[in-house]
Amino acid sequence: GSKDKSETLTANDCRLAVHLQAQPVALQPFLSDPMAKGQGLLARCLIHKPASTIGTRIMTLEEWQTDGITVEVKSFAMRVKALLG
Repeated sequence: GSKDKSETLTANDCRLAVHLQAQPVALQPFLSDPMAKGQGLLARCLIHKPASTIGTRIMTLEEWQTDGITVEVKSFAMRVKALLG
């Protein structure tokens, strides 16, 4: 017969590192939740919110045509067009 397998794993003498990225609108409610603060989880998190770069990477049409349309971009565009056809 089949044996029941536990979904719990115990790993002794191990550490775990997790890198999690989230949008501020999704993360802010958790960061300001008193229950989350009281559990001690936030004290174990290194939270970093870099300055926004929105609007700093705008290219003119001329820049895009000379620098942006690479061989890889053209190849990708042709493949997508073929798949849609």
